Amino acid sequence: MVYPLDNRTPAEKFFEVPPHQRPSPTSRRRFLPNGQTVHRNVIAPLIGNRNFKIVARFRHGAADEGVLFAIGDVAGGLVLYIEDGALRLTYNGFGRFHALVGPAVPEGERSAVLEVEALGRRRSRGRLMLDTGEAGEWGELSPTLMGGFHEGLDIGLDRRAPVDWALRERHGIFRYGGTIHDVLIESGPFAPDMSFAGASGQTQTYDPLTDT
Repeated sequence: MVYPLDNRTPAEKFFEVPPHQRPSPTSRRRFLPNGQTVHRNVIAPLIGNRNFKIVARFRHGAADEGVLFAIGDVAGGLVLYIEDGALRLTYNGFGRFHALVGPAVPEGERSAVLEVEALGRRRSRGRLMLDTGEAGEWGELSPTLMGGFHEGLDIGLDRRAPVDWALRERHGIFRYGGTIHDVLIESGPFAPDMSFAGASGQTQTYDPLTDT
């Protein structure tokens, strides 16, 4: 007897579950600061091999710097922070590092956005934006994150094993000096080569810089 061969990719196998168990095609989740790390099982489905936006809303002073949010750890993840007055991202693609530099951050009530597009074949790109209307350049963020990281979401610091060891050596856990109000994660369509990428309805629309 010859059994059928399974030629799906690891990503397809990871997500190949009955429709009622699949991650929501679109969602918007809000997370508050001053709590424990949000578990990776909550965060991974929101960003795994799909389009997503993460919005941090905060009050910023001229001398404030630090981590706005961090997802993951030394195995893989991302950390958004303010250093030397500018919005910055380190992306740890399971040992492949990419950096994005965004706009300078003025004082006042601010919204900072990381926008990521999943392009297929585990490739993605991203950019940083502010509510001032300024945006950084698109840059590579590959390979896409799936479930290979151990830590979930930290807000206002990067505790335990850091996403970026160089940042840890410079600043420790790098607690943000201003006030963070919340972090929003908007999940969008899956990468186009996912087996069920087109099976889910319309994408939710909202402006992450102005909607509440």
